[in-house]
Amino acid sequence: MFKKYRLKCQYCGSDEYKWEWLLKLRLIFTNRIYFHCPVCHHTTSYLHIFHLRHDSLDQKEKFFNKGKLFDDRL
Repeated sequence: MFKKYRLKCQYCGSDEYKWEWLLKLRLIFTNRIYFHCPVCHHTTSYLHIFHLRHDSLDQKEKFFNKGKLFDDRL
């Protein structure tokens, strides 16, 4: 119950750990989890198929990352 999942940004490689029970609560309402990186501010989509997997074909992730970032660092 107190297991943590590692969510990794596919752009800069930074990691963030989230509680398993919080992710399962989110997955009750949706089948995807969107992770917003605190370092590079890109969005990464995770799909739940028996375990969390990065969904590189998600159109919402591509739309978010195509636009201009709000902090103009990149």
